[in-house]
Amino acid sequence: MEAKFEAADSIYVIVGANSGIGISLSTKFKDAKAIVVGIDIQDVAAENLYVQDYFQVDTLDEKAMLGCVGKVKEKYRQINGLICLSGSIIHFDTVEGLDVKQWSETYDVSFKSCLLACKSFSALMLGVPNSAIVNM
Repeated sequence: MEAKFEAADSIYVIVGANSGIGISLSTKFKDAKAIVVGIDIQDVAAENLYVQDYFQVDTLDEKAMLGCVGKVKEKYRQINGLICLSGSIIHFDTVEGLDVKQWSETYDVSFKSCLLACKSFSALMLGVPNSAIVNM
């Protein structure tokens, strides 16, 4: 049995929308008739996305994220949900072989970007009933 998800006219921001889970989620939201705003550092591959708006943003740049929030606020005024999917994976065989600089960059993409997204977009969710933030 598949769960039904109704989201007509709800507005969701997906950070990390341009690959993997982001593409899959944007498809599900489209099927639920939601409005999806996609954000990613990658150049848009529009044929893969089911979003109404897409912003190419460095999610580690707080000023750029706030600028993106301003554009979303101008068009939609508020959002119902924020999904943070930004991530990076490093591969290593042993702890001794782990590059600390690469680890720091991976940590920033995976965690700092979520913090900046939450910090930036949460203002658009104040007073919105049943709004939610999901970090993966």
